[in-house]
Amino acid sequence: LWTFSHPPMHLLDENFVHVPFGQDNSFYNHGPEPGLNDRHAVIPRKWANDYLGRIAAMRDGRAFEWYIKDMAVAGDLINTEQFLLLHLRARGVPIRRFSPVAFIVQCTEGPQCQHLYKGTDLGKQQWTQTAKYWTELVEARRTVHDDRYGLTRKHEWVWTRLRPHSTIDGEEAADWMLHSVEVACCITQSGPATCNRLWPLMKRCQCIT
Repeated sequence: LWTFSHPPMHLLDENFVHVPFGQDNSFYNHGPEPGLNDRHAVIPRKWANDYLGRIAAMRDGRAFEWYIKDMAVAGDLINTEQFLLLHLRARGVPIRRFSPVAFIVQCTEGPQCQHLYKGTDLGKQQWTQTAKYWTELVEARRTVHDDRYGLTRKHEWVWTRLRPHSTIDGEEAADWMLHSVEVACCITQSGPATCNRLWPLMKRCQCIT
């Protein structure tokens, strides 16, 4: 379920594969490997074979030689998100992120899909009823809802490029954690600007083109 618009294609740098932030499932079973969200990706044509070829590489043994052998020798278990990042790093595929605005819904109820409305008051919010992962829902909500002011980011909030690419908090991080676009308010010709009065008082932002 998409709670906000997808980043426009023309804003996404074609030199990178773009993946939503979060749901990386890193360090599975206390292992050493980070992971990468495998539920959605924007893949430039030049990186398509590398991104989509990881299963073929596993079947014909290339993946074992490139990176799985070291995991096997160390006795480390890996999940699909770790497998994806290992493969993309081995193939030299550059990655950028954008804030999550979607989560999986309408899955068949079971151990991997607990319908969240049961035992809670979420049944009153129909769009949350059949979310598959609680953490994924929360991450999407953080993008579209301003908890500080209790406001939903809708009117005039838009995707904008980040220059330079950076993490959400501005801290140093691995290349695959850097964002290239972000949801922003009060856009000037130079990028996002502050509008501390308009947003909390008027419940709107002003975008200047």
